[in-house]
Amino acid sequence: MKKDLCKITLSNGKEITFQKHANEVLERIQDSEGKLYDGLVHFSEISINPKYVVSLEPVTNSFMADNQRKIYT
Repeated sequence: MKKDLCKITLSNGKEITFQKHANEVLERIQDSEGKLYDGLVHFSEISINPKYVVSLEPVTNSFMADNQRKIYT
């Protein structure tokens, strides 16, 4: 069963992977006008400040198997 995965890269180079579709993550980090929130956005195990998001991209399960990263929900 394929799961949706999304990787966020922050301005400090840290990469965070979520078990969510990229659009779902975008809905959490931006307002209705598409502007990123300036403050912490809480997910189940981690909080991020969208102001520092450099990129957001969908990733495949094979990417995760190769890199053995922690996946947040």
